[in-house]
This record gives sequence, structure tokens and C-alpha cells, in this order.
Amino acid sequence: MKNKLTEAIIAAFKDLIRQNGELFGFRINEEAEENARKLHEVCVNHQLSIHLSNHIFPLLRDRGQPYFADIEFNRNGEREKAVVINEQKQVVRPDIIIHNRKEGVKKSNFLIVECKKDGCSGKDIDDDKIKIKGLMESENYQYEYGLMVLYKEQSIEAEFFYHKGGKIVTEPLSC
Repeated sequence: MKNKLTEAIIAAFKDLIRQNGELFGFRINEEAEENARKLHEVCVNHQLSIHLSNHIFPLLRDRGQPYFADIEFNRNGEREKAVVINEQKQVVRPDIIIHNRKEGVKKSNFLIVECKKDGCSGKDIDDDKIKIKGLMESENYQYEYGLMVLYKEQSIEAEFFYHKGGKIVTEPLSC
């Protein structure tokens, strides 16, 4: 599955760049209000979620249930989505998730995606990587895969997270 999934992600990146690449040119304005800055990233994330759906959902057909790509999904059933990071419980709102929207033993969390635009701080990227690992390791969520995306002006760089030998390992992806 891992190799097919990384191929699907790269195909989604290529479609995003080809069809929506002009969105990458909106630079982060450090003096803008926080909401103004996030608007552009969320807009790009929405488009990425569409392209990921187009390429990943066919890989999940044999699982016998529908999967959904949701952005800014902050719920775990009735509760807020929270994970323990650095021994502290934090409420989180992943940029994109692919999951089945069920609860309990029927829950299936497939992919967690965090995204940043080029120019954001390295600390923000590191914090998102910790969040991805936390959601993959958490007994409450157990995401199978994770993806850290960095939108560059004309390209995408990413780090792909997966379970191997009881650990979470990463590999770079780019397009």
C-alpha cells in the first residue's frame, strides 16, 4: 500500500500544481492579521484535499466502507480532537484528514496531512510534525499514514510518515 499511496500523493501534487498553481504565489504577509494569512493556506488545502481524494479513494475501495477527505476536522465523535504532545493534552485541528467518519471500533483514520506555505517558521513545521506523529501513535486515532506538506512558489515538498518496525519513519516526497 505504501508505494501505491506515495504514487497517488505525487499524482495529486502534480494535479494541484497544474490546475491550481497560481494559489502558491500568494505570499505570507507577516503583518497581516492571522485570519488573513490562513485564508490562502486553507484555500490551497481545500484544493489539495480534492486532488488527494481523486487519487487515494480508489486505493481504499476494497475496505468496504466510504472514506472522506475533510479539512480542519476538529472532532472525535462528540468530543474535541485532542492528543498528548510533550506530556500535555492539546486540542488539534488537522489541515486535512482522510477517514471514515465513524466512531469506536469502526473508526478508520487513514491519512493525516498538515500543510504550510513557504516562508513560515521552522518551529511551526516542527510542531506540525510532532502533531502528525502524536496522532499516528495515539490509541484514540491511530492514523496509518501522515504527510507534512510545504507549498513552495512553484513546487511542493513533503515528508511522508508511516509505521515500520514499531516506529514512525519518514521519507521525502517532492513535485
